[in-house]
Formats: sequence, C-alpha cells, structure tokens
Amino acid sequence: MKTKTLTKKIVIAVALSLCTLQALNGHLPVSASEPATWHQYNHQGLQAMEQGKSAEAEKYFRAGLALAEKSDPNSAGVAVMLDSLALVYLKPATHKTAEQLYKRALTIREKVCGRDSLEVANSLDTLASLYMESVRPMEAAPLYERALVIREKTLGAADITVANTASDLAMIYFHPGNYDKAEKYAQMAVSINEKSFGANDPVVAAHLDQLALIYQTQKKYALAEATYKRALAIREKAEVAPSKIALSLDYLADVYLTEGKRADAEILYQRAASIGEVSAMSAAQKEMFATSLKTLAHLYRGDGKKAEAERIEARAKSII
Repeated sequence: MKTKTLTKKIVIAVALSLCTLQALNGHLPVSASEPATWHQYNHQGLQAMEQGKSAEAEKYFRAGLALAEKSDPNSAGVAVMLDSLALVYLKPATHKTAEQLYKRALTIREKVCGRDSLEVANSLDTLASLYMESVRPMEAAPLYERALVIREKTLGAADITVANTASDLAMIYFHPGNYDKAEKYAQMAVSINEKSFGANDPVVAAHLDQLALIYQTQKKYALAEATYKRALAIREKAEVAPSKIALSLDYLADVYLTEGKRADAEILYQRAASIGEVSAMSAAQKEMFATSLKTLAHLYRGDGKKAEAERIEARAKSII
C-alpha cells in the first residue's frame, strides 16, 4: 500500500514537471509522421505503469531518457525521465536504483532550475518519500526541511504544501522521541490549515489529533485533552462520518483513562461502541478501535458486568 501511495505521488510530480515543460516548449507532437520525442515515450511509459506493465514501461522510459540525454544530458527533460524510470524500481529490493535516479534528477534540477526553485522542492520530496518507504526517516528529515524552507520563501509561510511538509516532519521526529521538533511542526501544520480552511474544518481536526498525540506521549495530558476535545467538537459540528466520530471519542477517552477520569472515559468508550459503522476505517484505525473496545470490556469486567464485557469483546473480535 505504501509503495502504491509513493508511486501515485511521483506520477503526479512527473505530470507537474511535464506541464511546466510543455508550457515553456509547446504541446506534444500529435502527428504520427513526426519523430518520437522523449515526451511521447514518457507518456507511453506512464500509461504502461498504470496498466501494471512495468517491463514495457521501462523500455519506454529508457528510450525517452536516451533521447533526452542526446539533446542535453543535463536538461530538465532528463530529470523528468529519470523520475519516471525510478517508478519501475520502487519495490524494496530495487530502492537503491531508484535512489540513484532520484539523486541524479535532483542534481540536474539544482543546476537547471536553481537550488531554491519549486522544482527542486518537489524533487526533494520525491527522494524523501523514498527514504520514508525504505524506513530511513532521519535521511528524509533534512530533505523535507529543505523543501519546506524553499516553499516558505517561494509560496509563503501559509501555503498548504508547507503545512503538508510540516505534518510529515512532525511524525518523523515524533517516533524517535524528538518531541520538541515534532510539536513545533505539528503546531505549524495546525496553524496553516486553520488559515487555509478555517478553524472548524475537519482537515484541521486531523492535524489537531496529530498534535494531541504528541502532547499525550509527553504526558502533557491537559493539553492533549483540550486538543482532542477541540478535534471532536469540530467533527461533531461538521457531521463527519460516524466512524471518524468514534475514533475521536476513543482518543479522548484514552487520555481520560490515563488521567484517572475513569467515569468520563467509560462514557466516551460507550458512545464510541454504540457507533456501528467501521467500514470507512483503515486497518490501523480498526485495530485501534478494537483495542478501545477491549479497554471498555475490561472496565465492565472490573464492575462485575460480565455479560456486557463479553458482548463488547465479541464486537472487538469481529472488527479485526
């Protein structure tokens, strides 16, 4: 699933690069009598990738790369073809090859477009995404940070792409326990999304969840509670999918339980358990929800409510 997401992100980046080049150089040739161009080979290769024909795609990409290199080995066209060819190598066993291709594309863009260009920021993102896919987050972090600085300078500090990069950085620094940096970037993501979408948009709620988790892990329970409460209020007001309300209730209930507010936690767990729709949840979210149901069952058992506990435990098993 991660590889599929990474592939989608890179296909979009390649398409954006092509749009830029076409705007500068004109549209693709449409006459069959015209000689093939690297643009055409790239288009055919991307189509083959979408159809799952990676071997065929590689032939098109390599043909396009050869044409682009023949014209100018350090051109923007070569960078596009290198990115496209890397798509073929996104499987874990061939990540090293993809990395080499992305690094070469980045070097070309730094020379052709300038070190502080948006094209370079996109190239940094692509390489960073590969590092994340390869479970090398600390190598991804400086690339994301450099891309963030470029976008802040070029697009402004309130641009949504800055927020997305900040959110990625928050999670990178969260996992090894660098909470100061994680908190800083999570707060940045919340602030930018508030300006972009409004303070009560569900998108903001998702970033509040991220920030609250960072607070919770640091045992800043009062801040975590307040942040989860705000996220829940946003979702309830926006009338989002019941499954998202259930998860929001669970997050807050977990904090209550840690704080020793057992009665408050039980009320929220019960509300979450009463929501039957979980199909919209991801596998990870279903697992978290099932864990919360087991927590509620444990509370019931402690209260001597055996029948209720067994009912909730059965529901938890049915989810996962």
